[in-house]
Amino acid sequence: MLPPQANTLIQGVQREQDAKIAELYNGKISFGDFNVAFNRFNGELSTALSGIAVQPPSVPPKQNSATVAPSQKPPQQNASAAVAPTETRVALVIGNSNYTKLPRLSNPANDARSIADALQKMGYKTQLVLDASESSIRNAVRKFAGDTANTDVAVVYYAGHGAQLNGSNYLLPADIDIPRTDADIEFSGLKVDDLVNSIGSNTKIVFLDACRDNPVLFKNIVKGRGSSPI
Repeated sequence: MLPPQANTLIQGVQREQDAKIAELYNGKISFGDFNVAFNRFNGELSTALSGIAVQPPSVPPKQNSATVAPSQKPPQQNASAAVAPTETRVALVIGNSNYTKLPRLSNPANDARSIADALQKMGYKTQLVLDASESSIRNAVRKFAGDTANTDVAVVYYAGHGAQLNGSNYLLPADIDIPRTDADIEFSGLKVDDLVNSIGSNTKIVFLDACRDNPVLFKNIVKGRGSSPI
């Protein structure tokens, strides 16, 4: 059992971590700055906790059985004693690099591993999915939606190919065929709005580190429309 000052310290560090996540989300700091700040938080927390003694649970003194009256009963602990609430955090991290039909991307899988590792160290229950097919990415989102029920913070990070149609963003699975019409993306891609709406957490944070400027992709869609590129 940690003493009150230790719990206060941990809560303070968590608030600082949340502030850095907000700065990263708003583009005020880079992922490198975020990782540096996270490592600093870990160091401060480890240093502080190393100097705090853990309080062992109190043990009532033994009584002489000869002095205890037969009608006396040992004091009972209050079963409804309040327990300090713990913030619940979950994360879904997806990195698609090895596309079968679209150009392969070198960074997403590595970036996803690094982000998943950082989130786990921050106390997030993290689900990492690499090179997700259409079925696996939808299954992962479906599972994550269930995991977010009654949670405080949910984070989604996606790196890979993406597309935007009529103001809506889509995540493209690793096994998607070369799209030739808008419908190919709408039916095979995962709509970000649907992903966000499926999350049941009080706070939702979504990072899209997606490549949406793909000349090959655009050329094929235009060809399917029968129009001229603009």
